[in-house]
This record gives sequence, structure tokens and C-alpha cells, in this order.
Amino acid sequence: MANFNQVSSCLIKVDGKVIAQSAAGPSGGADTGYLDTVTVDKRLDCPDAFEFELNMRVEARIILLDDMREGKPVEILMGPPGSEVLVFKGEIHYIEPHFRHGGSSSLLVGGYDKTHRLTRGTSSRTWGDGVQQGDLSTSAMQDVFTKSGGGIGKILDGLQAPPAPKTKVQTKYVPQLNVPDYQFLRSVQFRELDPSKQPVKVLVREARMSQDQTQVHEARFSLSTVRQVTRVEVVGWDPQRKEAIVGECSASDYSYGGTPGWKATGKALYGSESEGKVLRIVDRPVESKAEADAVAKEIFNQLSMDFITGEVDFLGDPNVNAGDVVELKDFGERFSGKYQVMAVTHSYRTRGEGFRTRIKIARNDVGKV
Repeated sequence: MANFNQVSSCLIKVDGKVIAQSAAGPSGGADTGYLDTVTVDKRLDCPDAFEFELNMRVEARIILLDDMREGKPVEILMGPPGSEVLVFKGEIHYIEPHFRHGGSSSLLVGGYDKTHRLTRGTSSRTWGDGVQQGDLSTSAMQDVFTKSGGGIGKILDGLQAPPAPKTKVQTKYVPQLNVPDYQFLRSVQFRELDPSKQPVKVLVREARMSQDQTQVHEARFSLSTVRQVTRVEVVGWDPQRKEAIVGECSASDYSYGGTPGWKATGKALYGSESEGKVLRIVDRPVESKAEADAVAKEIFNQLSMDFITGEVDFLGDPNVNAGDVVELKDFGERFSGKYQVMAVTHSYRTRGEGFRTRIKIARNDVGKV
């Protein structure tokens, strides 16, 4: 059973040195005395972000302000004292001091992980000659990271390309049309989810006598049929054969053990699980049926994950990350079950709730129709 009196600790390192530390709980712990709040935000679709606020005036002296420099490396660790886990690694991007004549003067520092550098500026380039087919998406992804890893000026960012996608569609031409590298990478490689993972955490509505379950402080769910379709079609044109290219998808790769949302929607609105609206995409250039099928599947997967979404708050756990799977129990037959973690926020408050974790979750099916 989760222990709500558990001591939690937070350490902040800037340029390799611990500049602030606090332990919250009944037995206290090491505390520099000026750390106020810390927030780490991690999502599947954007760079990780952090923000911390501290009291920069101690006994009429200004502290730490001149040590906070843009671009300095930051590490944030959270967890039980002595067993803190790294939850963020990145660099400083903004510094906001707030001076007050009366009361405390605060310093807000924030930033992102180094993939944020890929969001800056725009680029235009192409891969392929338009004749020979190849795995150009993987080549493009590797080239973008290689160029970024080389750095600008004398600074290296150390970014490395992630593993190549499972599905390698052969194409003749891949363009990057005046968009940031980060946006381009998202267009050529959608991050795959893995519902088959074992849950990293079991969350229950009421605490039980079990060491592997955590009581939920608050949970909010939303079931919506609005974006559910029975089929996605991607239509293109083959200029050599002078014929249409049609790719389609009518089922998601992801399964969480319930009735799929598109089937539940078809039965509820149209009287049959196999009935429903068709989404036809005509503005995505494709070169082959295999590529059209892959694009259709990507779109269908994304739409299906909008069926059930939610937010869950619980005692802080630094080991929960975006992309993980969690299991919820005692929330009724329809909303209990496994969920994919789409985003996680770790927060720490020295004068309040201590260490808390909030996750945004999603799945594409319902437990009982």
C-alpha cells in the first residue's frame, strides 16, 4: 500500500553542482532552505521541459542569480532521500528574477532537453533522386541528427538518432519544405506505442494491503466518439501508370484488451460494429500502395487513441515516463484497465504536497459495451 507519509527528496544540479536540495515529509531531511517548486514535463510529442523556482534572497544577500547562465546543463533528481532518480537532463533557456521590496525575492529558471534545439529555425532539403527507391525516411532522420550533432560553431549537442522505425517504406523522394527539423522528424517517424508492455505501475481508487499498488489522489476520464472512424483511406496518383494509389486501414495496431472505440462507436451510432464514417485523405503525396497503407495506419492509430483519455494524480514516482503502460483498478468496468502514458508531469512543492506525479493517459478501447 502506498505510504502517504513517505519522505520525498528533490535535487537540482546546474553545471554538475547541487545548487538546491529539499526533503519533504514527517522526518524532514537535507534542505538548502530556499527551494520552492520544481516541475518536470515529459511528453511523447515535444521536448522535455523543466522549471524551478527558489528564494534568491537569504539574509539580505542575493544568491544563485549570477550563477544561473543560459545554456548551462541541468539535472533534476526526485525520489526517496538517498535513492533519487534522474527525471530530467537538459539545459537552461530562460531566467526570470523577481525582486520584491517586501517579502521574498524569487528566481524562476526553466529550459528543455537538447532536442529542443531541433525546433529552432527552418530548413529546406531533399532526399532521393525521384527515380531509385530506398529507405529514405531513415536516411533523412539520421542526416538531421548528424547535422545537429555536429553542432553550430564550436558547441556539440550530442544528439543521436533513435532506432530506425519497424516499418521501412521504400520511397523515391522525401522533402523537408522550410520547416523546423523537429517538425520534419515527426512527419517521417511517428513514435510507436507498445501496449504489450508490462504495466510499470498499478493505480487503484482505494488503497489496498499491497506493496505494488498506489492509491490515486484524483482521476478524470473522457470518452469521446467524435474522432472515431471505421476506415481511413489515403488516395494518391501514380503518374507513370496513370492510375490512383489507394491505401486503407480499418483497425489499429494497438490493443488494450477491450472493445475497440471504432467498433463501439459504430454499434452505438450506426447499429453495427462494422459501420461508420470513412476519413479520406487526398493531400498526402504517396508513391506506392505500401506507403499509402502505412500513412493510413498511422492516422488511424492516432485517431483511435482519442477514444478514452484521462489525467491521474498520485504520490510521486520518478520511474513513470511518457510511453509507459499503467493499469488502473476500481474505476468501474468501462474505465479500469491498461492505459498508455502520453505525458507525465513530476512536481515538487516544499511547502505543500511534496512530490506528486500527474499522468495523461489514453487508450483506444473500452472495457464493457
